[in-house]
Amino acid sequence: MCVSNSNSILINSSLRKSQRGVALVLVLFLSAIMILLATNVLKQSQSQLSQSQLVKDKVSAFASGYSTKSEIIFELLTQEPKALVKERNWDFSGAVMDFGNTKVQIQDLNGLLNIYNFVSHKTLANVFSQCGVDGNKAVGVAQKVLADHNKNMSLPIDKYQRLFTLLNDVPLSVKSCIDRNITRFSGAIFNPSTAQREYLIAKLGNVRAQKVLTAKENSREALQQAIADISPDDPESNQRSIIGPYFRVTLRAHKDDSNWSEMFEIKIANRIVKKPLTYLGYSPL
Repeated sequence: MCVSNSNSILINSSLRKSQRGVALVLVLFLSAIMILLATNVLKQSQSQLSQSQLVKDKVSAFASGYSTKSEIIFELLTQEPKALVKERNWDFSGAVMDFGNTKVQIQDLNGLLNIYNFVSHKTLANVFSQCGVDGNKAVGVAQKVLADHNKNMSLPIDKYQRLFTLLNDVPLSVKSCIDRNITRFSGAIFNPSTAQREYLIAKLGNVRAQKVLTAKENSREALQQAIADISPDDPESNQRSIIGPYFRVTLRAHKDDSNWSEMFEIKIANRIVKKPLTYLGYSPL
């Protein structure tokens, strides 16, 4: 009888230890699951917080860019470009200007080469060469860009698209240089005061172009005199020294890691009261 009781006590003791072991394992297992769940919830919360912050920054960048856009359009409508240059230090040659959190570039389209009006193959090829395209290739591309489109031509009808299709294999820096010198706006004319260096040299030759570039660095009066001394020698040399009303504006707003970019072209028609502003193009970058 005593032996039986002793065995029963040992069995019960072993059973309780086994149960405690199982319970401990279950507790540890449940704890691990809870930790994993808590970690996952924390990661999701952090991700949602990060996404919310990114959206907030994106909206802030957009608001900054839109505010700057409104300010620029208002100033262009109410102020003469010459006054903006003198009083606000605006630059209409494409240089980067800071407007709070927004970087702005404004180009006077009258200073750019317009491949949709009359332009000689030589001038266009010279611009390509100034930007780094090989001489023989520059001539060939210029001829194809300015050639009349026909059904047997596999190139795009649009000359601007045709240009960069033909120059697909050139470095990005070369493409950027060419793009800075060319406009798609058909009303633009040559304006030495805002033309890029490459276009000035291609059109005027190195000597006369350097005179204009040097005058730009000195004063507005010197620039106007240098332009007045230029005598047109071909049909495409129509020019004017007054900064014109056609502008390409590029905006790049930023807030921490978020950015908002936009490019648009505007024509300000001062003589049309009911329609003072016309958007010529819009492109989110």
